[in-house]
Amino acid sequence: MPPESQRAFDPTAYLTEHQGRKYLEVRWRVLWLRTEHPDAVIETEEVASGEDWVKFRSRVTIPGGGSATGHAYQSKQDVPAGWYEKGETRSLGRALVCLGYGTQFATEFDEDTASVPNPVEGPIEFPRPRPVRASTPTRPELPVPTRGRGGVTWNDFWLAVRDHKGSHPGFEESAIVGKDPSKRMTAEEAMRRFREATQV
Repeated sequence: MPPESQRAFDPTAYLTEHQGRKYLEVRWRVLWLRTEHPDAVIETEEVASGEDWVKFRSRVTIPGGGSATGHAYQSKQDVPAGWYEKGETRSLGRALVCLGYGTQFATEFDEDTASVPNPVEGPIEFPRPRPVRASTPTRPELPVPTRGRGGVTWNDFWLAVRDHKGSHPGFEESAIVGKDPSKRMTAEEAMRRFREATQV
């Protein structure tokens, strides 16, 4: 499986029409960002407000990469329903556009803003995680693969252990290699001990 940063995201599957142009809503820009950089940091804050208006600032930071800030003003007069939340969404959209997420499908940087107004988007609502059923088997997380001298990775080792446990449920690898073998030995050494003990 390719690293997170190399997973392909196809924004064209999420485009809508606005004023005769293709447009990518902010929620899909966030999905694009999270697909490529799940560890990205999103910060939003209200910087000023009145009785029927608000200004928001959003900052998006990609660890080890770039960062961008977006500002937005929203009034109750322009958007009566959910105007406060929509101001926050707009500022986040501008920050994402500055990072290249949906830039070609956005109206934020149009020079003639009167001819192409920004679409009214609802606030982004993230779905709650689904509960895991007790009967659903969960796969243990594997350590990050690292190459051993002989070309054996930790991923190879843990897959071999998992396969062996399928036919030998009582098998405990900790009796052979300890609780956290990656701190004590190479993947190659752990695999050698495992094979000797199980005669694989």
